[in-house]
Amino acid sequence: TQVLEGDSAGFPKNVLTLLRDADRLARAIRKRRLQDGMLVLALPEIELRFDDDGRVVGAEPADTSFSHTIIEMFMVEANEAVARLFVDQQVPHLRRVHPDPDPAAAEGLQKFLKAVGLTAPKDLDRHALQSLLDFVKGRPEGFAVNLAVLRSLSEAVYSPELTGHYALASQHYAHFTSPIRRYPDLTIHRLLNRFLEG
Repeated sequence: TQVLEGDSAGFPKNVLTLLRDADRLARAIRKRRLQDGMLVLALPEIELRFDDDGRVVGAEPADTSFSHTIIEMFMVEANEAVARLFVDQQVPHLRRVHPDPDPAAAEGLQKFLKAVGLTAPKDLDRHALQSLLDFVKGRPEGFAVNLAVLRSLSEAVYSPELTGHYALASQHYAHFTSPIRRYPDLTIHRLLNRFLEG
């Protein structure tokens, strides 16, 4: 962040230009995705600190600076681009899908919201959920509401079906950039290599 705000710390000009362009592009992507209904849950992660012997010696909140969002936005775009390519080429592949929430889970979320004194929207579509998450941001009940929203969502799974990804508001999504590298992710890499090889 300091580099982007003017403290160049001796970085070459072309690197600074690249970082500023990446920041600007990621913000534009994020804005578009939010308008499409992407959900952003505020569930802070904890990073453990270890000593030289591998024992836990502390814990602290994970870094949530926008640099992580830059990477995340580019990864999601890459995942979508690869999935769209396979659809255009009519190549069967495993998608990472996230079905719409189950109506019973949405009803449970509405009951929870009423129990904590919040007015639950009648229809809990993505935009209503976004408004709810924005409303509780920084409030004492914010973490509990974010957790309740997460629990109301369906589980993301791998499937050959064109189901879409609810939380990302994405029609076409494959785990091309996944750092976990589950076997279905590797099949995407193999298919892309085959495509690039002609």
